[in-house]
Amino acid sequence: MNKFLIIASALLILSGLVFSVTTEIRMLNGDTFVCELNTEELVFITDFSEISFPAQALQEILFTSPKSELTEIRTIYLNEKFTGLLVNRDIQITTMGNTLTILKDKIDRITFNNASQNIVQYQMAVYLRTGDFFYGELLLGNLKIKTSYGTFTLDPKAMAQINFEGAGKVTTSVRMSEGNEVKGIIQNDYLPIKLLGEQIIQIVPDKIDRIVFKKN
Repeated sequence: MNKFLIIASALLILSGLVFSVTTEIRMLNGDTFVCELNTEELVFITDFSEISFPAQALQEILFTSPKSELTEIRTIYLNEKFTGLLVNRDIQITTMGNTLTILKDKIDRITFNNASQNIVQYQMAVYLRTGDFFYGELLLGNLKIKTSYGTFTLDPKAMAQINFEGAGKVTTSVRMSEGNEVKGIIQNDYLPIKLLGEQIIQIVPDKIDRIVFKKN
């Protein structure tokens, strides 16, 4: 390998290591500044799963309760919102010629300079009882619903909406695209869902308020 190829390869490797996203950070003491966020991945523990987001997928993190460390997470997808605890103890930034490590409990909000994304390819919109909202795909071939008169095996691709009621083995009302409706108990202990960012979560049915499937 000649010197030119060696230098070119080295530059490619270095460019892959350089990462930053422009953000505006508001501190609890009222300070506000624009900076480059150098922390590449932000990890949250939610009520139903642990989820990690690349900084490019986020629009805002609002630290709603400093004492409980709860955050409201908004992504680049329309109205998508999660509530959870930020696992990262601190974040690394560069601003005004300074590179700093800031503890998360000093921050009020982080606003990311990421453009909203049009949502074209998604199977369903999921509304949780916590107020969380996200898009995804149900990774089940069939959903089993036990009624008072028999058990149905239903294809999610033929569903229009699922409404969840109660807690535990929740009663659900499933409305199919052609108009049929079945009310019973979902037999699946967990529903595997792939988010738009390709993360896969396993969620207990009684965490969900409703699922609305995209019309074909």
